[in-house]
Amino acid sequence: MDTRNDSRRKTPTVPSIERALTIVERLAHSKREMGVSEISQKLKIPKSTTHTIVLTLEKMGYLRKNVASGKYNLGLKLFGLGSIVLARLQFREQALQPLKQLMEKTRLTTHLAILEQDEAVYIEKVEAPGMVKIDTWVGRRMDLHCTGVGKALLAFLDEKSLPELLRPRGLPRHNAKTITSFAKLKQDLEEVRARGYSIDDEEDELGVRCIGAPVFNHRRELVGAISIAGAKSQINEENINALGAMLRETAGDISARLGFE
Repeated sequence: MDTRNDSRRKTPTVPSIERALTIVERLAHSKREMGVSEISQKLKIPKSTTHTIVLTLEKMGYLRKNVASGKYNLGLKLFGLGSIVLARLQFREQALQPLKQLMEKTRLTTHLAILEQDEAVYIEKVEAPGMVKIDTWVGRRMDLHCTGVGKALLAFLDEKSLPELLRPRGLPRHNAKTITSFAKLKQDLEEVRARGYSIDDEEDELGVRCIGAPVFNHRRELVGAISIAGAKSQINEENINALGAMLRETAGDISARLGFE
C-alpha cells in the first residue's frame, strides 16, 4: 500500500502560503494578465483574501500590476530568482566533472560551495573512496573564517564588505586552532590571495584539513569556491603545496568553463 499521499495529507501546511503560490503558478501558466475577481473565481479563493494576497505579492515584487487595465502578471523578482537558480544549476553542471577528476587524482573528498548571506553552503560533493569519511553534505552551511571554501570566498571578496559580513556573528571559536582575531584573519587572507588557495588547518574540526580555491565567471565575478578535504594524515606538510596547486588548476578549469578569461 502506498502511504505517500496519506503522509502528505498529515503534513501541516500554511493555507495563505499555499494560496499565494497557487496564484503565482496560475499567472505563470496564463497567457494573459488576470484581475483579482478572475483569480478569485478560477482558484475558488474568497475575493477579499485574494486581494490581500495579490497586494502582498505585488509589494514584494513577485507580481506586477498593469495600471491601465488594473490586472496582474508576474513581476521581475521571479525572473531574478529564476536566473539565480539557473546560474547555480549551470555552476554545478560545469563543476561536477572537474571535481570528480580531482577526487580521482587526489583520492580526497571534493566540494563545491557558494556564498549565501554570511555563510558558505555546499551545493555539490564528490565522496572519496576508503575508510576516511568527511562529515559534510550538500546543503550544509559552514562558517567563513575557519573553512577552506569560506576563506577562499572571503579572500576574493571586496575588502570593504568583510566587516559588514563578519562582524554581526564575529569569529566563533570551534577549537583551539580556530582564528578568532580579525587582524590574524586579514593576514591569513592576504596569504590566500598570494598563493591562490586557502588552508583550513584543523580550524573547523580537529583532525581534518581542507584546501579551498575560488571560482569566477565570465564577468570575472566570484561565484563560489571548491575544496578538497581529508584527515591531517592525508593532507600533510609534504603534499599540501602539491594538492593546493592541483586544486587551483581545477578551479581555473571550472572558471574557464564559465567563460572566465
